[in-house]
Amino acid sequence: MKSLSLPSSPATTLREIASDHHKGIANVVLKKGKIQLFKDGSPMVYSGAIDRIIGRPPPKTGDIVLVADGTEKPIGWGFYNSVSMFSVRLMQLEEEAARDPSCALNVEKLLETRIHAAIQLRKSLGLPSANTNAYRLVNSEGD
Repeated sequence: MKSLSLPSSPATTLREIASDHHKGIANVVLKKGKIQLFKDGSPMVYSGAIDRIIGRPPPKTGDIVLVADGTEKPIGWGFYNSVSMFSVRLMQLEEEAARDPSCALNVEKLLETRIHAAIQLRKSLGLPSANTNAYRLVNSEGD
């Protein structure tokens, strides 16, 4: 898995965090009217929702990209896929990245944080229990 190491500066927005990296991060700019779908929780950015991609060289499959609105303001970040009808799999929205910048553009830290939260949620629900011999620890987009 790819991730980008975070700088020591206290950047708090995705744009600031991305600009602190030595390797440029491409921007996938969405068409007008397509942003709310992703803010409502859909993690898959269809190729038809994309207006343009800004970045030289263009992103390769597996690269981390910023996803932005029509004014090029980032709304989140994810992984680019050049051969799928799902061009980006969003990993984190701007609001979540602002709350915990340590996870922004860092997939290992993000997954570690989310898996820990899933474990804590199951514990708060009493799982595992004497009445349960199995349960789903991670529920895809549900966690």
